[in-house]
Order: sequence, then structure tokens, then C-alpha cells
Amino acid sequence: MLFNRIKVHGYFMEYDTERAGSFEPLRLLPKGRTAVLGLVTTKTGQLESKDSIKRRIEAAVKFADIDQLCLSHNAASLPPRRAMCSPRTSSGPSSR
Repeated sequence: MLFNRIKVHGYFMEYDTERAGSFEPLRLLPKGRTAVLGLVTTKTGQLESKDSIKRRIEAAVKFADIDQLCLSHNAASLPPRRAMCSPRTSSGPSSR
């Protein structure tokens, strides 16, 4: 699995469309690593609702600990920005 072959602190993962698939691969996220979930699309001019984003995060938490997850825009199409991570997360993309 890719998570075990690439030795980095975090992974930016595009999840802004149905085409991205399910959050099931997050079950293999090693402890001590962070997944930045690109849930906010940059492909349309439409803003996701708070409830929609919350539901997507709740779906991701079924497969990975909340402290390992961060929220960001679709990382593939915009310049890097700081990701929003759990306040309990002491390390990860937002604390650098």
C-alpha cells in the first residue's frame, strides 16, 4: 500500500467529487501520519454546504481517527495552503 511505501508526514487526497471513490483506503493510514482531505471543490463555482462537509468528514472518520484528518480544498488545482486540522493534532500539515 502506498501509505507504507512513501515516508511522509501527510498525504493530500482529493475527495471533492464522487469520482474520487470512498474513504475506505483511509483504514490503512498508519498511526502518526495525516491525511488532508480535499473536500472543497475548486472545479465549480458552487460552495458546499456546512452539512455536506460535516457528513463527508463523518464518513471519513469511520475509517481513520479524527486526529489524523485535516480539511482542505481540492489540493490538485490550487497552490498549497494551510490545511485545517483538529485542534488536538499536534503535528501535521497545519502546524508546519
